[in-house]
Amino acid sequence: MENPRRILTSISSLSALCLLIVSLPAAEKKAAATEKLNIPSLPATPAAEAHKTFETIDGFEMQLVASEPQIQEPIVIKYDENGLLFVAEYLKFPWDGKKGGEVNGRIRLLQDVDGNGHYEKSTVFADDIAWPTGIQAWKGGVFVVASPDLWYFKDTNGDGVADVRRKVYTGFGFTTEEGTANNLIWGLDNWIYGAGSGSGGQIRPADDPQAKTVALGGRDFRFDPMSEKFEAISGSEQFGNAFDDWNNRFLCQNSKPGVHVILPARYLARNPYLPVSKVRQNIWEGDKVYRTSPPEPWREARSKYRRSLDRKWAPSYVADDVFTAVSGVTVYRGAAYPKEFHGNIFFGEVQSNLIHRRVLKPNGVSFDSKRVDKETEIVRSRDNWFRPTNLTNAPDGTLHIADMYREIIETPTSMTPEILAAIDLQSGHKRGRIYRLAPKGFKAPAPPKLGSSTTVELVRALENPNGWWRDTAQRLIYERQDKAAIEPLRALVKNSQHDTARLHALHSLARLNAIQDEELLIGLSDPSAGVREHALRLAEQYLEKNKQVRNKAITLAKDDNARVRFQAAFSLGETTDPRAAAALASIASRDAEDYWMRTAILSSSLNLATGMIEQLLADNSDFAVSKSGQQFLRELSQLVGSRNQKEEVMRILKAAENGPAAKDPKIQRTLVLGLGDGLVRSRSSLTPYLEQSPAAAKLLSGMISSAIKTLQKSSSSSAQRKLAIKMLAHASFDEAKDPLTTLLNRSQSPSVQIAALNTLTGFASADVAGRVAAALPNVSPSVKNEAIESLLGRKIWIAALLSAVADKKISADSIDPSRRASLMKHKDETIRKQANELFASSVPHARDKVIAAYQPALKLKGNAKHGQIVTEQICIACHKIDKKGNDVGPNLATIQNRTPADLMIHILDPNREVQANYTQYIVELNDGRAVSGFIVTESPTSITLKRTEGVQETLLRQNIKDITSNSLSLMPEGLEQIINQQQMSDMLTYLLSLKK
Repeated sequence: MENPRRILTSISSLSALCLLIVSLPAAEKKAAATEKLNIPSLPATPAAEAHKTFETIDGFEMQLVASEPQIQEPIVIKYDENGLLFVAEYLKFPWDGKKGGEVNGRIRLLQDVDGNGHYEKSTVFADDIAWPTGIQAWKGGVFVVASPDLWYFKDTNGDGVADVRRKVYTGFGFTTEEGTANNLIWGLDNWIYGAGSGSGGQIRPADDPQAKTVALGGRDFRFDPMSEKFEAISGSEQFGNAFDDWNNRFLCQNSKPGVHVILPARYLARNPYLPVSKVRQNIWEGDKVYRTSPPEPWREARSKYRRSLDRKWAPSYVADDVFTAVSGVTVYRGAAYPKEFHGNIFFGEVQSNLIHRRVLKPNGVSFDSKRVDKETEIVRSRDNWFRPTNLTNAPDGTLHIADMYREIIETPTSMTPEILAAIDLQSGHKRGRIYRLAPKGFKAPAPPKLGSSTTVELVRALENPNGWWRDTAQRLIYERQDKAAIEPLRALVKNSQHDTARLHALHSLARLNAIQDEELLIGLSDPSAGVREHALRLAEQYLEKNKQVRNKAITLAKDDNARVRFQAAFSLGETTDPRAAAALASIASRDAEDYWMRTAILSSSLNLATGMIEQLLADNSDFAVSKSGQQFLRELSQLVGSRNQKEEVMRILKAAENGPAAKDPKIQRTLVLGLGDGLVRSRSSLTPYLEQSPAAAKLLSGMISSAIKTLQKSSSSSAQRKLAIKMLAHASFDEAKDPLTTLLNRSQSPSVQIAALNTLTGFASADVAGRVAAALPNVSPSVKNEAIESLLGRKIWIAALLSAVADKKISADSIDPSRRASLMKHKDETIRKQANELFASSVPHARDKVIAAYQPALKLKGNAKHGQIVTEQICIACHKIDKKGNDVGPNLATIQNRTPADLMIHILDPNREVQANYTQYIVELNDGRAVSGFIVTESPTSITLKRTEGVQETLLRQNIKDITSNSLSLMPEGLEQIINQQQMSDMLTYLLSLKK
């Protein structure tokens, strides 16, 4: 459970999306209009005096690099090879929600003419663009992502203004200014990477309306600047995108200072039968920040206003000591700071006016990150105007910070009307600063001139201790495609004392199409684990045609370093050598307990799974019966079943009948269940195979009989029952229907009921609907929603559900409004007619009328104890409340900053403003089923839905026919139909009294 103190405050900054949107009913709007608040404006600090407002840890200081009037509202900065500073200016923030009108941003070019480290010359490089949020230099110009487009700008005549202006891609999504594609960065593989920010979109070349689009969805992206090939990749979070020295990629989100992207999309895409439930991992712990700036006057005024309301609600609370607006994740890769700072991860916290850092520590194939600065921050300002939106590794070896510098960072949707009427959201609109976080007394060197360096000089620059120099030199080598670089690069691979130089040299050779067996073999044997890892990646295209390289790659399956084994688990899927199966099996024996390692192995198993199973059974019977071994064998056999290749299926059945597996029923059950589950995914079953294998048929029959006996025993545990239930998925419907139906009652644990429901509804029989509908009054409340979801899943079952509503076995309100609406517009005339008859009276009333009708609830005296009962009855299916419930929607301990009126509006009108990651989707499968939920993970091969009760379901894309969104929240309308005004008052009192 997330720490309840991670309050989702009423902010919606450049890096913080509000989950609960604030608005007031008409009565309160009127009161606000007649009682205008007096909120003093905070004065700005002149740029020349700003250094006095900063507090840094010992040994550091903030140095001004540029300020207004040279720049205005900077959000992203990037240096080119000659030290020219490109700045994305985020004009017209905050967005008023209206499309069209004036454009919102531009790119500014700054130059340090006298070489003193301060950028005094400024020109508008490119204007008339939308929301510029990412810049990357390329061939004398820059790529800029400005949703919905990605541009290329270049100045060819030296006047500081782009005369080349080409729209490269279009189609990036835009929902809010905090959630657009952002932060372009250069990768070691010479691709440019960008954060998708969950904005989605259908991306295509801008000059080809008929081109096939790339669906971004909830993923990030990359493109090759040379060929302009575009790909969706694993991700995404919010505003931030960073690499460390070894190309590990990190993201951030408003309350998440550190997310590691672990599973590359290109490997997952190789195996269309592999469901993947997560691709990235939170790597942070602890949510406290130590700001030194005071609470903003408007927040204090809001608190005073709330206390002036008629009733004594819990006092308001401003979450000023936790992460609420994290942005601009950056890994420090320079050489100007002490050695222990190298590899630290930095973030801006725009709400709290500070910069936070953490140390990264390896943990298996990923990392942990921990706070470094005890009870302080590396940088914090007393000035509430300091808004550090982004950081970058600069040519001088320090971090440079883009400071949007404005009085208010929040957007209109995060404030009540009486606050909006008293403040100026544009205060500071024409200001902005850029700072250098520098060691005390640091003297900035003159700007670099790498653009005029020879190719040999660029190769030498790959040994520079500053990451910016290595990245830029490698980019220029790739741009030039100069063959003069090849021999010096080969020499660097063989002789450099710097592992990062050998790393860059290998990647440079690869993109010059000049890497040879010798360099690959040297890399695969390198003393640096990081170099070995990347050499494996680069060797993939040579594994089939070069035996020596293949032999060496296979040996790395037993490398002592976890990340090298992790890469071997991916790379060995690129060869058909039978020894690769044995190598992958050896990794599994050692590492299968780790989800990330297991998924990497499975991604490589498309043509190797059968051999891996046989190898594991022959070599490591102890592993095969262990918990991690059982899980891995089950997943492998599922993949074999999903492929539904006759020869492979029969080999696994024979393995279950004979040899080591035959000696252990646990292994037999695992293999048969896995095969069966996979075959069901492929819309087949074990039946045709059992006809050809009498021994396997006998084996399965015995396991089914044993499963039924387990379910009939009152002494069987829940765990035993759930295993038995899974086995019945492979019985005939006649064998399974009665044992499963019997379990649909409150005498069984909810998890057993859910398991029985899922297995029963896995049968497509029309009889299923009647059984489930009849059980609805008897199942646990937490199971009922899933039962209804199941009945909605097949057209042939809907009639039974509607009959249950008509017979009052369940209420019409048990079916969420979006599904009711779809039933009332169903293509089938009979269903449509019956649904309209049943649901016409339960169609939610106009929200404004409902909200107006519930205004008296704000005057009633609430009872927190009664409110707790009401809240737990209707909310814990989706919300976590005081350690109870499910993490589907936001934690309800995060709303103490709301007024009662604010909160009541959100309860009664949940669709007034819906955040993208809480939008409901309905997924139609090609087996005739339909399932719903919000999308929590996307991979090339699968999507994972989450819905009430915290139920998650991962669906293979190859089994999906259609995905639609109704843009509605998972939280249903119509709550007024089940709670009265007093209960509403009680619930508000309870929610606003929850401990933080």
